[in-house]
Amino acid sequence: FLGWVERLDLKNHTLKSIDIRDVYMFGQAVGFICVDCVVYPIKVPEGHTPQKLPGYVFIRGDAVAVLVIVIEKETNKRYVLLVNQYRLPFGTYLKEFPAGMMDENKNFKGQAALELKEEAGIEIKPEDLKELLTMGPSLGGCDETVKVFYCEIYKSQEEIKQIESKIYGIHEEGEIIKVEIVEFDVQKILSLNKVQASATIAALFAYD
Repeated sequence: FLGWVERLDLKNHTLKSIDIRDVYMFGQAVGFICVDCVVYPIKVPEGHTPQKLPGYVFIRGDAVAVLVIVIEKETNKRYVLLVNQYRLPFGTYLKEFPAGMMDENKNFKGQAALELKEEAGIEIKPEDLKELLTMGPSLGGCDETVKVFYCEIYKSQEEIKQIESKIYGIHEEGEIIKVEIVEFDVQKILSLNKVQASATIAALFAYD
């Protein structure tokens, strides 16, 4: 919440009020916050009067995602690692990159490496992750930014089969995650019709 407030452009806008409508807790920690603000622009084009801006904001903070390029040892063929899990807001299973919300420490690479271990069983040093892009998936109503990293790892055909054969995720938090390692072909991946995450799609094009 404080990070969002600090980003507000108050040089060009007047903030009259912030009404906290709802707070969703993750145990003892604040998870999501919904606010309704009264904000007016200070300067408007000649002949116009300042009007209240759309003020509803869903505050969920920063997140990370990891594009994992899997290079097959036997052939040097390149693959992409996708996790397949149920996404209740979409009402179905979706395929995307390992991803998760940032914690208060703001160690982006460390959090990305942790998500990769939890969701795909792959351990990598945070310093081996390279930043690819930062994006805002839903700028009209949500403050979230997603920082996407990438890494390249070499695996044998047998190791790839082993990775795909297991179930991942934190089961106590309701996560049941399967891994699919697919050929790195952007159009083929998008044609799967289960790749909907905007960070996943943007990163595929940014890396390609």
